[in-house]
This record gives sequence, structure tokens and C-alpha cells, in this order.
Amino acid sequence: MLWPALSGKSEAPLAAILFQLEQTQWWPPEALREQQFRQLKPLLEHAWQTIPFYRDRLTGAGYQPGQAITEEFWSALPRLTRSEIQLEPDALLSSDVPKTHGAVHSTTTSGSTGQALKVYGTKLTSLMWMAFALREHLWHQRDIGGKLAVIRYLPPGSKLGAPPDGTTSRDWGTPASILYQTGPSATLSINTEVSVQAAWLKKHRPDYLLTYPSNLEAILRYCREHRVRIENLREIRTISEIVTPALRSLCEETLGVPIADVYSAKDLGYIAVQCPDCHQYHIQSESLLCE
Repeated sequence: MLWPALSGKSEAPLAAILFQLEQTQWWPPEALREQQFRQLKPLLEHAWQTIPFYRDRLTGAGYQPGQAITEEFWSALPRLTRSEIQLEPDALLSSDVPKTHGAVHSTTTSGSTGQALKVYGTKLTSLMWMAFALREHLWHQRDIGGKLAVIRYLPPGSKLGAPPDGTTSRDWGTPASILYQTGPSATLSINTEVSVQAAWLKKHRPDYLLTYPSNLEAILRYCREHRVRIENLREIRTISEIVTPALRSLCEETLGVPIADVYSAKDLGYIAVQCPDCHQYHIQSESLLCE
């Protein structure tokens, strides 16, 4: 069965979440807030039962398992600080991660605001990340069949995108290729000289480029100085750093394409996504409660 497509075991949960997000994105703020606090009830109960750090913190705040979580109670809880995570990392680990959440994995934060931290996730947190990544594609109505170029940080020893030529793939990788038949992609290390990056982009002629704002600025200034044009480019996607109005203007003036920015973090996933219509950022409220 090629068309209409039938979801398999791996695709079905992702498609189901994406379908729900298509509905909830139109909810009024009050409805989203109500569901956020409804979800906090079992979350805090789980934390109280299985995480030593939060059992002490919640007990100190007068928490009783099973109680409804109100705005007042939530706002009274002390915020978790970086120093607390560094001092008591093991006390923040759950002793009984629900089996339905899948295997546990670890990663490291970028350390952009201080010392990098080791954080943990599950198959479920990865599934949620993929759903919001796909939502961002859908919001911007990208041509998934186009070519994607990625210039980003790669872990030491990684063969993916190693200079000087990078690597290529027949698809965009996770998550787009899980639900869609995508176009090809190419990846290059951010440690590559800017002149080589510009030549690499000119060679690959991607429809979309994903990179960091600071790296994009270096590419734009090089292209402007050397009058380099990148054919076919439709949009540049930025992650990890702040995008300034000046950078947006420089991008439009130099390459004639807009910037679509995402605010995310290794430990939280997608926090806010730039709107393709009003260009402000929409908090991904189905995934987190942003204060």
C-alpha cells in the first residue's frame, strides 16, 4: 500500500501527536493553561514518589500527593538552579521511570550559559521533540522534497559532516523522513572555514539551510564581500543563539531570503517557534509551561 500511506508502529504515535497539535494550536490560552496544570498533577506526584530532591522540595512546600496543582502553589515553588543540579545530580534522577516512557538516554547541554550539564531523556521525550520539530516544518509550509543543508557543531570524532566536504544523505533524517518522503541533505562541521562553507553552499545549492546565527552572520558578510550568490535558497533556519533584527536585515539584503528561528534547549526541547505570519515566537505550550 503506497497511497494513502498506512502508519506502522513507529510512525503512528508521532502522527497521532501531530494531529492533536493541529487542534490544540488554536485553543485559547485559558484552555491550554487548564491542561498544563492538569498534567502537572501526575507529574508532581511522580516526582514526589521517585525523585529524592523533589520529595524534599515538595514536602517543604506543603505538598500532599494527589492534590490539585494551582497557580498559587506552583508559583511558590523555588526554582531549580544550575548550582543545585551540579551539587546533587544523582538526587534529581527518578528511581522508577515509567516503562511506557521507553528507554532512558543521556545527553549534554551546550554550556552556552555556563558549565555544560548532563541531562536525561526517554523515548517519549524524543517522540515529543520530533512532533514539535515537524510542527515547525508544517507551520512554515516547507517543501519537504527540497534539499536541506546543515552547518552545525558536531561532537569530537564524529564523521558526520567532517571537513572539508561534509557528508550527504538521501533524506533529511529524523524526524521529517519518518512521516514524509523528503529530499536529500548535506551536513558540514561548523569548524570549517567560512570561505569553504560559502563554496560548499554554492556547490550544493540547497533549498534550506540550518545553522547558528553567529555562523550565519559570518557567511553573510563573506558572501556580501565576495559577491557570492547561493542559487535555489528559499529560507535559513537558525537555532541555539539570539537572532537580532540587524541579522535578519543582513540576510534579506545579501541572499534575499528570510530567517525562521527556533528557541530550544537540549533539556527542554522546543520552547518557542517563530510564527511564519506575525514573526513573533509561539510558546510550545503542549510540551512545557513557560513562565
